[in-house]
Amino acid sequence: MNKATRISVALIVIIIIIWAVYAVGKDSADNTAREDIVTMEENRPEISINTKHQYKDGMHIFVGTLELPSPCHAFNAEIIEGNPFEVKITTSEPTDGQTCAQVITNRDFKVSYKTSQDAQFFGTLNGEKVEFNLFEVSEDQDIDTVELYLKG
Repeated sequence: MNKATRISVALIVIIIIIWAVYAVGKDSADNTAREDIVTMEENRPEISINTKHQYKDGMHIFVGTLELPSPCHAFNAEIIEGNPFEVKITTSEPTDGQTCAQVITNRDFKVSYKTSQDAQFFGTLNGEKVEFNLFEVSEDQDIDTVELYLKG
């Protein structure tokens, strides 16, 4: 083999090695990105509730509608103090022997909490994290009369 052929073969081998290192590194970076996305998806709450939110006169106010499996299901919405504070919603099954139509029923809730405007909060439904789809309402509006127009 002459010198030119050896140099050509060496260059081809070097190019293949560089390409292989690049491909393995790129694949590893893609896998890391996919793992991050999977982790974010696993931590995302499965349930979301459309909720109006307003900060007015030192109060965080939350108004929303919860879908319940029947009109006989009870629920409670409350604030649990803390930093961050919790908007806690719990539901309960109908009592034994109670006859009830299995019709999805919308029930409204409203809770408020006096704290700083930049206070952090999270929501739970029966102990599981829930995502609030927040619709901000300005201070000069009445949160109870603002309508949400959602395509669905």
